[in-house]
Amino acid sequence: MPVFTRGTAPMKLCRTLVLASLLFPRSLGAETIVIDRMILKINETAFTQREVETYFLVKAVTSADYNLLPNEQTWGKVLTEFKNDILLYEESQKLRHVSPTPQADLDKTMNLLREKTKHGLPGAFAERLALKEQDLLTALQIFLKVEKVRDQKATPIGSHKRSSDGRLAISDLEQKNYVRFFDDAEVYKLIQPNAFSPSQQ
Repeated sequence: MPVFTRGTAPMKLCRTLVLASLLFPRSLGAETIVIDRMILKINETAFTQREVETYFLVKAVTSADYNLLPNEQTWGKVLTEFKNDILLYEESQKLRHVSPTPQADLDKTMNLLREKTKHGLPGAFAERLALKEQDLLTALQIFLKVEKVRDQKATPIGSHKRSSDGRLAISDLEQKNYVRFFDDAEVYKLIQPNAFSPSQQ
């Protein structure tokens, strides 16, 4: 699947999987299970909690810092950071000199993700989110692009404000883009996409 661009497939993956079933709570016996839910909309693209958590799983594994995995205590910080990263990603589509990640580097990092998400805390996290390799690849492509934008003082198309260190100012990007959090997005809820299986329908 190609790298995410506004209005195309990768970060809209969940929305192709029967929205009515996936994005609303469903009952399994006496227990209510939240499969997934909408969290954030930037311009024309909406993002689900599963996508947010997948992105931070990639961050956690690549940095070897599992404290980055979202939970009830860190959820507010996670939302802010995800919003900022996606704004940077959107802007990266307009920047010159932000070169693609070399395939060798992408393959190396994907191998790390494959290995680390087989067991331990990241493995349990990936299992709960019912992640496939393409989900990890999509999030990784965005993450690496955002890191390049942060690291490079790329030449923008047009005129954009920059912070004191030469980076694009998030406040400026927020003014240029439509940003909206969905109702109750700020409240962390445990989602369980792995509960959505043929045997439980």
